[in-house]
Amino acid sequence: CQIGTRANPRLPVCTDNGNHANSDYYNLISSDMPQSAVVSGANSVGETKKRFDFCVDPSSAILRSGIHYGDKSETVGEWKTPVTIIGSHDCRLMFFEPMISWKWISNKVGFSHNHWPSYHVSDIQYNRKTYQALPHSWSISVSDGCKTGVGHCHIRIVVEGTKCKGSGCELKRECGAMKDCNTDRIYTSVGSHSRSMKEAGFLTFWSVLACVVCLFQA
Repeated sequence: CQIGTRANPRLPVCTDNGNHANSDYYNLISSDMPQSAVVSGANSVGETKKRFDFCVDPSSAILRSGIHYGDKSETVGEWKTPVTIIGSHDCRLMFFEPMISWKWISNKVGFSHNHWPSYHVSDIQYNRKTYQALPHSWSISVSDGCKTGVGHCHIRIVVEGTKCKGSGCELKRECGAMKDCNTDRIYTSVGSHSRSMKEAGFLTFWSVLACVVCLFQA
């Protein structure tokens, strides 16, 4: 894709600029989005049921990776806890990604319910699960050295799910609509608008040509 932003032309971000390769990042999905999960600290301490409101972040289309989807409150605000991210490219699910800020790892978030030094996400429920190997739970735990800076900082992430059988799971290409985290409106890419305009122009041309033919025939 054509990378870069106005602020940083070398940033490996694929903006929605109408370029064909860039537009593929903005062909979105709507399935395989987490709807809810049980979150807790170590040994189920502070266990609560959490509901997710997934949306797409249009600024997050990363070169050779994909565009990112996340819970709205976690996307537009500071990460108070580790978060669950979904990614896609050209209408295909590309990744499931636990993401953790260094502020949480070093216990500097300043949030009473951050569950440091262990965070567990279990019983993940999806709106429509088309890829059976998507995880049903994941967890992260860090050592005290991550906070104090004394000794080693150990980080352990465990992801659990159902293993694909046989030759593996099939990743289907299935386009969908997703709301923009910034506007709460269904995101429409510049590329799809450009294609619509071209198609409209093509149809208009043939309509005019048909009318001219009709006039000559009359």
